[in-house]
Amino acid sequence: MQIAVLIKQVIDVTFPFELNSNTCEIHEDDIFYRVNPADVCASQVAIDIKKKHGGEITFVSLGPPHVERALRHCLALGGDRAIHFLDESVLLDTQTKPFILAEIISRLSPDLILCGSRSLDQGSGQIPSALAERLDLPQVTGITDIEISSEGKMAVLQRKLEKGRRMSLECPIPAVFAVEPEMEPPVYAPLPGWLEANTAEITRMDGNTLNLDAQQMRTVS
Repeated sequence: MQIAVLIKQVIDVTFPFELNSNTCEIHEDDIFYRVNPADVCASQVAIDIKKKHGGEITFVSLGPPHVERALRHCLALGGDRAIHFLDESVLLDTQTKPFILAEIISRLSPDLILCGSRSLDQGSGQIPSALAERLDLPQVTGITDIEISSEGKMAVLQRKLEKGRRMSLECPIPAVFAVEPEMEPPVYAPLPGWLEANTAEITRMDGNTLNLDAQQMRTVS
């Protein structure tokens, strides 16, 4: 089974930082980053599925050069490949991100696309649904449990509802699934995983790689 996991790097607010009193900006050297917790959970879910059904996990992320650290973190957990879209001329927002992700994932043709239900910074939760629309795939959000059928054609899911209630449903795959951060307990990458991840090759893509033009993407003027 081929699994694609979407990763986002967010600011780690557990580390203190100070705002410049004149510009109200944070100095880049004072910022620490981490993998979005819900995306770490999605990564662990992918690893669990791989252990049961075999296959390969590809992590995909968009953003500046330091995003590479987030991808290596996920590779250390037990992934196989990583793709980093890095193009500073492209404005990454809720309109362009699903478009770019869809272009990348369509080249991978995965059986399953996993991501966190929302990010710590913006928390809009729009990307999974927008991506599913772009790829013309079914999507389920708020997932708290996933079981893949033995033939790998159907997923049995538990979905989070209001007031602690749960919904059970089945969904054919390929599909886009957004998982809740509490679905898996916190995991820590083993030392051998870090050693291997630090030397792993990360595939880099940009607008030219994907044959995109300015009319297809919003660009930074």
